[in-house]
Amino acid sequence: MESLLPAGAPDPATLTQLVVTPDANADGSEDICATAGDAFRAFTGYSGASITEAKRMSATGWTKRDIVGVWDVSGDKVPDLLFRDDNAPNRGLALRKGKPGTNGGADLSSLATAGASNGAQDYTYGTSGRDKATCPPGLPGRAGKPVPWAAGWHIRPAGSPSSCA
Repeated sequence: MESLLPAGAPDPATLTQLVVTPDANADGSEDICATAGDAFRAFTGYSGASITEAKRMSATGWTKRDIVGVWDVSGDKVPDLLFRDDNAPNRGLALRKGKPGTNGGADLSSLATAGASNGAQDYTYGTSGRDKATCPPGLPGRAGKPVPWAAGWHIRPAGSPSSCA
C-alpha cells in the first residue's frame, strides 16, 4: 500500500523501523514513529492514504535503539515512548514520559529527547536480557511472518524459549 508523504519527509528507503501508534498527539489520526539511520522521526495525521506532517524528532542517538511503542505507560493519561536502548545494556528498556499536548495526547516534542520529556530523563523500564543479541526483533512466527520482539515469546539463538516482553 502506498501513502503520500508530505514535503520534507525522508526517502522511505532510508527508514529502518516503522511503528504505527494510536493517536499520540490527539489530532484524530493515527501516528507513525520511525527511525531512519540514527534519526528518530514522527509522522502525524496518518489516514491510510496520506500523512499530514513528517517531523525529525532527534537527529542522533537511534542507531542502537528500537521503538517498542507510544502509549500511556506511566498511567497519567499522556502517551509515553517505550524503547529498547542498546546504548545502555544494563537498562534494556527505557521509558520516556510524554508531556501533555495543548489538545490532549502528548506534545510530541517531549518525546524527542530525554531532556524535553516529563521528568527530563529516560527511566529504566526493563533490565538486562532485552538487547538485540538476546532478543532480536522480527523473529519468524506463524506462516513465516515476523513477530515483533516485544510481543512475547521467541527462541533464543541457543534454541530455548524465552519471553522478551
